[in-house]
Amino acid sequence: MTDKLSINEELFHKGELYSAESYLGCSFVKKRDEYIYTFRTYAPNAEAVHLASDYNGWADSLIPLSKNESGIWECKVISSFTLEGYAYKYVIRAKGTSVYKGDPYAKYSKGGSDGASVIWTSSFAWTDGEWLSARANQAKNAKSTLSLPLNAYAVYPSDFTGFEGEKHPSYRELASSLVPYIRYMGYTHLRLLCALNTDGDPDGGGMFSTAYRHGTPDDLKYLVNELHKFGIGIILDWNATHLTDTEWSARCFDGAYLYESPSVPGRIDTSQPESISFVLSSLSYALREYHSDGICIKGLDRANEADRALLDRISALAKKEFRDVIFISDFQPESGGAQNLIRSSSYSDNVADYLATDPLYRASKHAAITDIPLGSISHLDRRSAAGRSESIVSSIHGSYDDKFRQLRTVMLYHMCLPVKKEAFMGHEFARFSDWEKGRALEWFMLGYPAHKKMRQYVCALNRFYVKSPELWQLDGEEGFVLISSSEKCCTAVIKRKSHDSHLFVAINMSGISQCVTIPSDGKLQCVFSSEENMTSERTTEISENGQSYIKVSLLPYSARIYKPLQVNNKIIL
Repeated sequence: MTDKLSINEELFHKGELYSAESYLGCSFVKKRDEYIYTFRTYAPNAEAVHLASDYNGWADSLIPLSKNESGIWECKVISSFTLEGYAYKYVIRAKGTSVYKGDPYAKYSKGGSDGASVIWTSSFAWTDGEWLSARANQAKNAKSTLSLPLNAYAVYPSDFTGFEGEKHPSYRELASSLVPYIRYMGYTHLRLLCALNTDGDPDGGGMFSTAYRHGTPDDLKYLVNELHKFGIGIILDWNATHLTDTEWSARCFDGAYLYESPSVPGRIDTSQPESISFVLSSLSYALREYHSDGICIKGLDRANEADRALLDRISALAKKEFRDVIFISDFQPESGGAQNLIRSSSYSDNVADYLATDPLYRASKHAAITDIPLGSISHLDRRSAAGRSESIVSSIHGSYDDKFRQLRTVMLYHMCLPVKKEAFMGHEFARFSDWEKGRALEWFMLGYPAHKKMRQYVCALNRFYVKSPELWQLDGEEGFVLISSSEKCCTAVIKRKSHDSHLFVAINMSGISQCVTIPSDGKLQCVFSSEENMTSERTTEISENGQSYIKVSLLPYSARIYKPLQVNNKIIL
């Protein structure tokens, strides 16, 4: 071994090797007319390890690997032709039994019931340098990535367009339909579900692998490159717990609990340094290799001390290496961080429960829409109840038309909260049935006027959000003021601020017209409304105790956004 490799081994066993995939797995160099492939795998408890591949007949011609003192097995394959695209597995002999295993460090995998790894070297030429440079400058100037707009559209690739039999859309096919759609709708980011280790999907192939059924890793890069070309960010899901889901994966990889916890089989053991090097390398690889603007970390448990420590390690890595990337997790690392968002699902459930209640009895649940989960990313697209989930619009109390009025109002209110936003595909046209994996979105619903108008409304709301720094520049206590809130009348008035301007938001979630007062020393202009047909303004100027107010009358289930009126580019205060 060379000194460089010895250093890699030392860092790997300390839990400090953050690019382990460049050492372990399959690497490639070309010398003259020879293609030289080096295979390495960590299997300290194995009795023997062999390489099997479809380029040499699999079991007919097994290639032995040799083991060094640190538990790493290695072999070299020299070929007169490229082996790109060929499948391979390791044959691990332990406790007298031989099993075929996929490579935990493979960059590409067939997944599914096969589980074979694929020899892969990327040849993709990125053209998003301008985007990455602007992203870095924005994060530097803004002091935090969280002071920039984030309104993500979450997509499960196969079900966005639908698929037939075994034919799933490739990432290149998705780029031709998904990128223009997101751009038209005004979302800032795409959250691509099940693209990496596929979040437990049976198509998965490992912590470094992409979903085989959607094409090659370069196809995924093409999609990301196209998103960046049109000013759209990408957020990828990364799960630390699903590598050991199948027999052909890393489960008891060398006959022992190498990567997974002995006390919780199937769960990554985040207390072992080699496992830490493994998962942190996987995370770093996803961010570097796919130019991801954000990563959604799943599978870590707040109650697990080792998981909390791992999230702290991730936070430290983020601050050092990925300062312009957003990290989303189920809980905040103890070290905090200006790049960390907490994924909030309870807020969606609380609001859905509020909306499902008859307006006459909503007073006791009014806190559901005024209790703000600061420092989070939240969504309003489904409601979880009794072990199942349903779309929010289907659970809203009231008539068909009232359901849509209330949904438009709560969408506007949610967009004005000091949190980052996410919407699951289909939410924009108010699908009534909840999404089921393996079933395409009900695009036919856009043939119904109410659903078509809802999508137009969401498009307008998304675009208003992006052009209004008051709604995202100060997503914290300093940028949000709850001016008034009436449980009895189900109304609220809030103020959203940027560094140099502000907006007022007036909300009426009751079934009758209500009046609210907004403190202002000058005229206010309505700049956005949830009303399908905007009515004429009904406002009254009043003064009490030396304070001037604008009294606003709101229709049932409606909300409006007001801005101080500008005259000759000056705000009248």
